[in-house]
Amino acid sequence: MLADRAQGLELIGQHATLDTNFSNALVGDVESGFAFAAGIGFPAQGVIVIGCHDGSPAPDVALIKDIATPDQLRAALTKVLGACGFAFVETDMRAHRNPHRMRATKRATIDLIKCARSACPICDRPGFVATQKLPGLPWVRCATLTSLPRADLIRCVGCAHQIERPVAVTHADAAQCDVCNPEYSPGSLGPPVPKHVPSRSNGSLNHSLSRNRLDASFAGFRS
Repeated sequence: MLADRAQGLELIGQHATLDTNFSNALVGDVESGFAFAAGIGFPAQGVIVIGCHDGSPAPDVALIKDIATPDQLRAALTKVLGACGFAFVETDMRAHRNPHRMRATKRATIDLIKCARSACPICDRPGFVATQKLPGLPWVRCATLTSLPRADLIRCVGCAHQIERPVAVTHADAAQCDVCNPEYSPGSLGPPVPKHVPSRSNGSLNHSLSRNRLDASFAGFRS
């Protein structure tokens, strides 16, 4: 986040990812600890050595961080194994000791820079970026509006000017259609499903939902 208190401006960079490398192992000797460390990319990726009690991690007994060299790892393992008989070794998930988190932080920073460079066409205030995903991408066969995003809402927090930016895809997959699913599935060789006749109420389309409805969800984040 970049905050300008004088101007009342807050810009936020975001990056969402499922790419993680959290892992741990219970080891009974130094060699096993080194094997685990090598598998996760030590020393570029940090490790933490934790004490063990009754087969469970015991950080109150021992908790050794900031292990940066093989000699430090050997010393930490030797100490904890000598005190507990076993040791838990796990990836250090702190950002400065975890390359995966460093990459995610870098991408969030790039997003922040893009946000700062995106000015509102009306008031020229920075931060004119997508703030919301608008659902309603239609399924082409029956025109049902699905929960998938049809557009990004780009809004200025200064003057409230906003526009909608359509997503690249033009229609949803059958799996996301509450009406056609599960009667039709992608790749089916069967005949097309007849279009449903919608009823109108207050200007909106009301469709009866399939009893075997498959709900589709999506996670949106600002690009």
